[in-house]
Amino acid sequence: MRRLALAVLSLAFLVACQPTTTELTEEQKAAIADTIRQTQLGLYAAGERLDAAALLGYFDADGVVTVNGAYMRHDEFAESVQDAWRGLQDLTITVHEMRVDVLGSDVVAVTDFTTGTAIDTAGIVLLDEMTFAHTEVWVRRNGHWKTLHGHESYP
Repeated sequence: MRRLALAVLSLAFLVACQPTTTELTEEQKAAIADTIRQTQLGLYAAGERLDAAALLGYFDADGVVTVNGAYMRHDEFAESVQDAWRGLQDLTITVHEMRVDVLGSDVVAVTDFTTGTAIDTAGIVLLDEMTFAHTEVWVRRNGHWKTLHGHESYP
């Protein structure tokens, strides 16, 4: 009897220590995907306003960004954005296609295809409908969605 009680107690302990997995409903996934779509568009809107602080607020301080093979920590990325935007007067971003994959309640992957036009402070067109591909991994921390891993490539 003692062995049986010990076995039942051990089994109960093992079951209690297992991580809980909660499947998201399709409605929950759709709501998260919609939130991320709007968040991604907010990031691009900050870019079009040339508001570097607002744009950088979408990126996690522990995150990394890769742009055409250049790997940057958050502080390096922030410096590159601020440097680039000092000479801009206008930036237009057009999203052509966006795929949002909800991987969990707090993790989402986004891939999109955009074109961009940039004009410097002298009125010279630096980019004219240049094609960009982006991939971001968004994480929710403390109730806020942030990009933990970002990638951008262009021809």
